[in-house]
Amino acid sequence: MTAVFPDNSVAIDFAIVGKMDLLLEWIRDRGMVCEAVDLEMKDHVGEHQEMRDLIDALGVPIKLSRTESDAAEDIRRNRLGGTEERPRDHLGEAHTLFVLRERSALRGAVWLSDDVDSCELAEFWSIRAMTSVDVLCELMVERGHTFHQEAFQIWVDMYAHPKGGCTRPTNLADMRRRAGL
Repeated sequence: MTAVFPDNSVAIDFAIVGKMDLLLEWIRDRGMVCEAVDLEMKDHVGEHQEMRDLIDALGVPIKLSRTESDAAEDIRRNRLGGTEERPRDHLGEAHTLFVLRERSALRGAVWLSDDVDSCELAEFWSIRAMTSVDVLCELMVERGHTFHQEAFQIWVDMYAHPKGGCTRPTNLADMRRRAGL
């Protein structure tokens, strides 16, 4: 079973369109989370109650030691553009990428984020990175043809929402190609 570490950006994308159930369906029992991302998600529960379901599904957050936190802070500042003035910006991404890179028990896990910089860094470090759209594409394969148009509309809705963080939609045919269909 491959562990999946969702970022807050993906959680928000599914929450804003009322489709957290799809993210939970895709994650199944593979979800894990670092404490920094867990705290970010909890900050959004008041706005998106369905975030509570994801938080519960992810279980007990992984905590970093002081030494690990210091190393993750270096990643946050030097690789992801974090600043001293905004200490929580990119914190969840940095903590998660640190544990996925450094903890051997988590090798092979998936980083699920719509943050372009963190996905690029993950891939540079040979960590598999996926996005909200990748999840929708995999669900297209699993659910079959009847879900294709709905998946594309969800992508459009995510992008159109002011808080959406996914990439700009192209067209359904392109999404099918992306899904390998």
